[in-house]
Amino acid sequence: MSALVPVLVLIVSLAAQAAFCGDLRPYVPLLLGIASSVVLGMARGKSWRELSKEMFAAAASIPSVLMLYLLIGPLISSWIASGTLPALILCGRAIITPTTYLPVTFALMAVTGTMMGSGISALGTMGIALLGVGQAMGVPLCLIAGCLGSGAFWGNAFSPMSAANFLCVGVTGCTSEEYNRIVFRQLAVPFVILFAAYAALGLFFNVSVPVQGNSFDELKALFHPGLLSIVPPLLMLILIIFRVPTLPVFFISIVAALIVGLAAGTISPAQLPSLITDGYRYTGADKMLRAMLNRGGISSTASILITITLAMVFGGSYQACGALADLLSFMTKNVNSPSGLRRLAHICCTFVMIATGSIMMTCALVGTLFVPQMKKSGLPPAFLASAIGPLAVAISPVIPWSVSGTALTHIVGLSLAGDLSGLLYIPLCFTSFVIPLWLFIVQPRTSR
Repeated sequence: MSALVPVLVLIVSLAAQAAFCGDLRPYVPLLLGIASSVVLGMARGKSWRELSKEMFAAAASIPSVLMLYLLIGPLISSWIASGTLPALILCGRAIITPTTYLPVTFALMAVTGTMMGSGISALGTMGIALLGVGQAMGVPLCLIAGCLGSGAFWGNAFSPMSAANFLCVGVTGCTSEEYNRIVFRQLAVPFVILFAAYAALGLFFNVSVPVQGNSFDELKALFHPGLLSIVPPLLMLILIIFRVPTLPVFFISIVAALIVGLAAGTISPAQLPSLITDGYRYTGADKMLRAMLNRGGISSTASILITITLAMVFGGSYQACGALADLLSFMTKNVNSPSGLRRLAHICCTFVMIATGSIMMTCALVGTLFVPQMKKSGLPPAFLASAIGPLAVAISPVIPWSVSGTALTHIVGLSLAGDLSGLLYIPLCFTSFVIPLWLFIVQPRTSR
């Protein structure tokens, strides 16, 4: 079927690149996927003007996402300079053990993701601190990444503040109260399962704690973390409680962290441009501190921005050529039972998420497509919305070319160039498998 050609080109070229070049960065496969979508669209009689208009309209819809990434880098470096992240790392090291690290990390990331309404924002704040704690304990990076992503995106899927949830409510026409009530019921049991899974893994996974010498003494000497260090995250928490949008929250927290850093003397005014642009730079000899502290800055997010832009253009081109609509229409035309429709929406949501890498595009496309069938069957709108929203968010971190997958691998520091080790986090991101399986098997009760 011609509608599958662009997706097959993307997947096959990515697999070939990984096998023959040892490189999993999705830039070239995405470009090839865009090219194949354009060729397919022209073969179907569309002009370049028509295709490009729809294709780049998708990329034009992501400025807020790009701005979020532009601020995540400076947020990380400013929180390091203010002593905030060192304080969180030292606190975490004092109260978390290698055995409890995984379940505690999952729970903290779930709470952060729920409060912030964004798994990506949770990764860029609490995730960085817990990453430092895990590295200090010798936990493998792929296991840290899987646990961080699992908790952050469970919280994102569960949160009533999630942008994906708002979109699903708007597209399907259900009420927020009904949607949130069903999502709470759907995801409560998976949370218990996931927490128990990470707790069991923590019990049976033997972590060899590295010899750290004077690393933490040096960390204390560098930053002297105290009460001022908690001002940036405390201010962020207060603003989140009052439902201030994410971008202003990040900007205010960055400014507060810079003021704290200047007041504490850990940075000078002359260092501010470099800190914001290039990130924090530890110049000592300690390898563990170098891994923890050499992070952040606008320049650190360049590859993320490229991947997001290309992924959105690919999703737009795949939609513009008409292949995606044809494929989804073909899949839905003969299914009418409530459980059959919801499970088909589940399958379509997974496919569109893999094809486009965009949570928002997936929710919008699948929601728009299935609403008429749901209405025809007399099903409540929340029956559909509660399937596609949590599902799209849950599977997003294990798709390397998705916005969420790109964020996870880059923030944690997993390399996708050189070998396949950068993908070892995927089977350890339990949320991306437990929630889809649970949603597929367990159907909410409906009232016609």
